[in-house]
Amino acid sequence: MDKADIRTLINSYAYLAPEYGPKLTNHLPMAIHALYEIGASETQIDAFTKDHIRARGLRPLKQKSKTMLTAGNYTNFLGTRDYYFAQDKFFTREISKLGSEETLKRHINTLMHGVCGCAFHGLIRTAYGIWSDNDAEVARGLAYWADTHQSITSVAPTLSSQGASLRDAFALAHQAHQNGDFAHLPHSAPNIFSKIKAVSDTPAFQDLLQNNPLSDQVTLADFRTIALEMYQAQSNFTTLHGLTAIHALSSLYNKAAAQDTLLATMGQAALATYLSVGAPEINDQNKPQTHITDPSELSAAWDVIRNSSNDHAIKLAYSAREEYQATKNTDYLQIIYDIAAPKLP
Repeated sequence: MDKADIRTLINSYAYLAPEYGPKLTNHLPMAIHALYEIGASETQIDAFTKDHIRARGLRPLKQKSKTMLTAGNYTNFLGTRDYYFAQDKFFTREISKLGSEETLKRHINTLMHGVCGCAFHGLIRTAYGIWSDNDAEVARGLAYWADTHQSITSVAPTLSSQGASLRDAFALAHQAHQNGDFAHLPHSAPNIFSKIKAVSDTPAFQDLLQNNPLSDQVTLADFRTIALEMYQAQSNFTTLHGLTAIHALSSLYNKAAAQDTLLATMGQAALATYLSVGAPEINDQNKPQTHITDPSELSAAWDVIRNSSNDHAIKLAYSAREEYQATKNTDYLQIIYDIAAPKLP
């Protein structure tokens, strides 16, 4: 199969709802592309697809609002989870009229204010549309982002010449957590965003953002480093999504009208995510030892992952490979190996 075949396959499932069960994200279009990118065969992709639709109980979209959304009113319907169909129609028209690049430029910064909604999946699905050169999937990603949009602060996302580095901001968050500023957070929550919202609803978090803007010297590379180290310090579902979200952000960064604002907004989201997992100390002592030093050592691991039915594992492996290629940091190779390790001989 080539990329055109994958686009056709992904688009053939556009009739499915973007969520299933208790508002969980439909990962099918993203996982199909990730499988293609990591070298899965047509037979493996077909087997995964059939199993995933059955196992997740994916169903056709029922919510089909006839409301006509425009550039002037679509923001009035952000985060409702009732207007995905209308948002898809809107962004499809925008791309048809303006092209995907201009559409992204016009809307990314607005959508970034709600990037935490549904665990960053609007951002991530949009990025997959870009990676697959699939304008229809870009529109669906933007629509899902708009429909699940959830703002976590009214603090303006700005960078400052006197601001903190990203690492220092995380250190401040860690210290605040150690001081008990977030001691009353619930011990459990139904999903990733609920945990993030529990953090963002506290005065301590809003004060942290208000009093500690990020430095205007912060870079995308800083976010890559902190997301990786956060995952290494505490490998769980939340930090997994943090790492794949930064991979997704890398594809949108150069398309945003205001790149500084994009980074500032992601900084706010990253701090809330970090605090939601207990603000583990991030340092070299918390990093697991890396045994894999070259991609050639991963042949058996890739065989396992290509046959996996775990959509999150497939997507994490793809993101880790792409981040390794961008940074040459072998810690990403270790992540790939660790995903497959339980099933390796």
